[in-house]
Amino acid sequence: MAWVVPDTFVGTAVTFSSGFIVKILDVAWDGISREMIETTHATTASNYKTFMVSDFADPGSLTCTIEFDALTLPPINGAFETVSVDFGGDATNFTASGAMSDFSLTGNSSGSPDMATATCGLKFSGPITIT
Repeated sequence: MAWVVPDTFVGTAVTFSSGFIVKILDVAWDGISREMIETTHATTASNYKTFMVSDFADPGSLTCTIEFDALTLPPINGAFETVSVDFGGDATNFTASGAMSDFSLTGNSSGSPDMATATCGLKFSGPITIT
């Protein structure tokens, strides 16, 4: 297997088909997961639990820390829409149906000139397209 230089993810962007756009400071995708269904029963041999894999995968959620823009209303009341996650550089890009699940603003009461930030959560639904 050839060595692949890791990507730095500089320039990560998240875009919405509705046009909502913000400056991203940090992104964390909790990942794609499948439930493991326990199949252990009274006559299972070896005294170890047994499992089977669910037929359904959960596409996960995305948490973003963003620069807060008081003039841009987040789509917290919006329906599911196409959301693209571009990790920048030569990294893989993901597109999925997503909706904003939560939005919280972090205020600054210290009097320092720090920028206001916000955190938003997105829940994905259905398949993910990788480009």
